[in-house]
Amino acid sequence: MELHDVDDTVRIGVSIAYNRESVTGESPKTIIQRMSDSLFFDGSAFVVVRNEIRMTEADKNNLPGYYFYDFDQSVDGSEEEYLVRLTNTGTHKFVVDEWHRFVKARATAEKLKQHDQTIIGLTV
Repeated sequence: MELHDVDDTVRIGVSIAYNRESVTGESPKTIIQRMSDSLFFDGSAFVVVRNEIRMTEADKNNLPGYYFYDFDQSVDGSEEEYLVRLTNTGTHKFVVDEWHRFVKARATAEKLKQHDQTIIGLTV
């Protein structure tokens, strides 16, 4: 789980490669679902209908195969947890799920991170 401050803009990114070569020209998408009410982000607001937001290819010459979407959590602005699904239906298909939690202060984020690690037995 990724921890962030409330109102942060978070870059959601994925690199696509095949046979150790970066792949350009794909069209990956992200789906962002708020866990408290199961609403989906459409790029500007949370709505009932599931939305796939197209990711941007960063720079196919200098950073080939890297795609991203900048999620501005200030649209929501509250402590919240999101399921972020990255998908690609192009030549190189994939589905990747990520969990993101937004909290009011980074110190709180660190405490939650330590708590989560303790729960799953990974305290270092």
